[in-house]
Amino acid sequence: MFFEALILSLGILVCLVLGANNAPACFGTSVGAGFTKHSEAAGLAVLGVLLGVTLEGTKLSRTISGGVLTEAFPSLEPILVMMVTIVVLMTAATFFNLPLSLSESFVGSAIGVGLGVGIAVNWFFFLRVFASWVLTPLFSALAAAFIYKVVERATRAVKRILTLNYIYGKATLVLSFYVAYVLGANTVGLVSGLYQPILERQISV
Repeated sequence: MFFEALILSLGILVCLVLGANNAPACFGTSVGAGFTKHSEAAGLAVLGVLLGVTLEGTKLSRTISGGVLTEAFPSLEPILVMMVTIVVLMTAATFFNLPLSLSESFVGSAIGVGLGVGIAVNWFFFLRVFASWVLTPLFSALAAAFIYKVVERATRAVKRILTLNYIYGKATLVLSFYVAYVLGANTVGLVSGLYQPILERQISV
């Protein structure tokens, strides 16, 4: 029971560090441009993340056990080591103002602990994940350049600056909320999947 409570506490701490490190990416642009207040952005970010992990978090719940690793951890100790590692890495990155992907830290620590425990690693699955990490920034840069050109041409038709500013503000707010939703469905869903075996044990008892 002690390990379960400790691991759940570390999970909450990971989510707090995630909010400090990754969540600003959702609404940082909106707040910096003055489209929304910091308090409103924080509330919308929390709502978006909660909706994402609730509605679609299960899609990545098997990324570690049955994905990167061929089987679940045999005990709670490996999960504890993973959570401590992630908390240390994310806290250090936040302290030095470095944006760090929780997903990368999560998968990397899972592989390290899995090898230590003796669980086989699905290297083909990992290479697919790793390839997505490498290609995503490249595709994002190309997509952003293309979308910018499209938006630039479309905004030429709007003559009133106030109208254009209003459209930009609302569009940025909606898109930022969706980014928070994806953060919940993707990253937080990945974390919640690690706790599924713990909850299943509690229910069975």
